[in-house]
Amino acid sequence: MDDSGRTRIRIPLGERFADLWLFRGRHGHVLFDTGVKGTIREAVIPTLEGLGIAPESVEAVVVSHLDVDHAGDVGNVSHLLPNAEVIAHESDAAAMSDWATFSAQRGQEFSQGWGLHETPAAIDWMRNAFAPGKIDRILQHEDKLELDDGRVLEVWHVPGHTRGHLALYDSWADSLAISDAILGSAVPFADGSPSFPPTYRHVDLYLSTIQRVQECAPRTLLTAHYGDFVGADVTHFLEESVSFVHTLDRVVRDILSSEGKTLAQIVQEANPVVASWPVEGTNTALAFPVSGHLERMLAAEEIQKKDGHSGWEWTR
Repeated sequence: MDDSGRTRIRIPLGERFADLWLFRGRHGHVLFDTGVKGTIREAVIPTLEGLGIAPESVEAVVVSHLDVDHAGDVGNVSHLLPNAEVIAHESDAAAMSDWATFSAQRGQEFSQGWGLHETPAAIDWMRNAFAPGKIDRILQHEDKLELDDGRVLEVWHVPGHTRGHLALYDSWADSLAISDAILGSAVPFADGSPSFPPTYRHVDLYLSTIQRVQECAPRTLLTAHYGDFVGADVTHFLEESVSFVHTLDRVVRDILSSEGKTLAQIVQEANPVVASWPVEGTNTALAFPVSGHLERMLAAEEIQKKDGHSGWEWTR
């Protein structure tokens, strides 16, 4: 075992990548995330073989959240990692087990009421990247997983990007694997340049998650799409994430007026103002955080919502 006690499994996602993590014990191991459909056969199994690890020795697969680049291969766990218990949070678990539930909860979330539709190409990609499957243990609270080398992995509930997002904290290495729980000021391409907006969805939950990580101050932060942050870079990434939330909140407030505007209209106006990423093709991604800010302001009775011809309209 090397100093980290973990192995990175990096998979391509077009011009981006996603990192899965294998936390290694002496004889039993824990996998964090499954990747898209086919990842276990094409990336996880070869990694295990390279380490001299039998697939049967993977004891648990913790799925961070419902998005298909993280939960897309859940349906292939049982026959490729036959002794692994699949673990997810109750808020996201149903969407990992059924396409229709995923589509309504995530894939086409803004079709009903909001009046904003995902492109057919994006829906086809999600469907083709998704192998739904059974979740063996559905968490309502946080948990701990004990490796056979004495290390304990703490399963944290870190909502905001989704309601059921999970992370794994390894106190032995002072590392926290967060997947997409915190998203900086842009999600990057593989070369580090901005690809699309940070897609947090539930603003206050997201800020609470960032605050919790700030208070824990892990030495190493393991992300899915940004690589690793260590030491002072962890602090900077967390501060950058909070700063973007405040910036987008101000921009959305400035756009709202007594004239009703739909989510699509608000996003179209906000995107060029806040974007460090290419504006074209990223409006739907920006709808995730913008919708969260609108819901937050509505709950505080700062704005109003009414039915319009093309979806809900939002006014001051």
